[in-house]
Amino acid sequence: MILFGGLFLMSTVLHSQTVCPESQRSTTFSTPEVSEYPPEFGPPVNPPTPGFSAPEDTLRQVFFLHGLGGSSESWAKIRTATEAGASGFPGRKVIANNLDYNGYLGDLAGAATHVYNLVDDLVEDQDSFQRTRNYFIAHSQGGLVSRRTDKRMEDLGHAFSKDFGGIVTFGSPHQGAYIGNSLMDVIEGDETRIQKWLYDGCRKVGAAVIHDKIDIPINLPIVGINLGTIKVEHLTDVSNLTDSLCGVVDLLFQIVPNFAALAKPILDDYKDGGSQISVLNSHDANSPNPVQKVAFYGIKGDKDQNGDPQSIFWRTAQWFLVDPSDIPIFQANADHQVEASIKDWITNFEANAYFAGFLYGHYKQKHESSWGLNHKAWQNKVAYRDVRDDSRAAAKWLKEADRTWSELIGARVIEDGIVESCYCR
Repeated sequence: MILFGGLFLMSTVLHSQTVCPESQRSTTFSTPEVSEYPPEFGPPVNPPTPGFSAPEDTLRQVFFLHGLGGSSESWAKIRTATEAGASGFPGRKVIANNLDYNGYLGDLAGAATHVYNLVDDLVEDQDSFQRTRNYFIAHSQGGLVSRRTDKRMEDLGHAFSKDFGGIVTFGSPHQGAYIGNSLMDVIEGDETRIQKWLYDGCRKVGAAVIHDKIDIPINLPIVGINLGTIKVEHLTDVSNLTDSLCGVVDLLFQIVPNFAALAKPILDDYKDGGSQISVLNSHDANSPNPVQKVAFYGIKGDKDQNGDPQSIFWRTAQWFLVDPSDIPIFQANADHQVEASIKDWITNFEANAYFAGFLYGHYKQKHESSWGLNHKAWQNKVAYRDVRDDSRAAAKWLKEADRTWSELIGARVIEDGIVESCYCR
């Protein structure tokens, strides 16, 4: 045992890497983390009791307004809960209206004009006192449309006879949405940041998936291809295959409804540095009769309800695959299924990379300790190297996807500073 331990220690020292090879270096950026979080929200303050009523002259209207990619159905369940009540939440004495401006996504002004016309028709029978009690509840882009609607009313000379008296927004980019820059600003050729990132991910993950689905035992069949096995030399063509397959990313970006809904001309108005942000802020600062406003935002916590780290991207991706209308009311936090699947993928790819790396080392050592390899052995060596590198690259992309997405939407800023690391050979 003592002899074995000494030989192992000597082997470790002799084969340790004192310098990280240039080809094996990977670069990551240090990023700031939010260290303070607000206290947990408690129950509603003085909630109305079941069966309460209000005089007719206090009846108010609520205008629910969807965000980018949404529709009048986005607030459907909340509208029902508002009027009829839900478990633990009694109904409110209001008239709830779900508005849709999806046909007017050329710019904020056009969307606001359409919403103004809808609202003006809805309040036609209300007196001026009732109208001041109306308010918007808007999500994301809808918050900016509601503010632009307020400006539209003042531009038409209705500063002191508005159709509503308040605006409530959830997750609205009142100072600009950097995701608009990532979606619309071309950085290379004709690709935007998000398109380039998605294409890169498609190539890397696609190659790893292909390797994973192909049976590559040490002794491969010399001829023939079937669903379970493939000749080793075909594995060297995986990168070409994924390049071809991933060419459809741009097409998917245009035809898949949830993705296509993101890249609309209206985004140009309120992306970071967009012209309408300063217009809205100036209007709020100089309005002779500003409406009351309150904005709610969510803050990403360190842990979810199960004690696991939370992601932004993979939980957002959940809603590209699942119709929000299928989720029970007030249960939108149950959005971790995709994130859990990705963790399984990462584990699988890392295992593949480790195993293929072991086999690659076997053939590499055999090559270096002899006059060379026969053609088949050389093919195996190249194949296992590719499996190792592709699986490792896919796992790395998946691990960093959430951080990268945070940068693409402006939730995290890259700081100067480089941390170098290398993989063991």
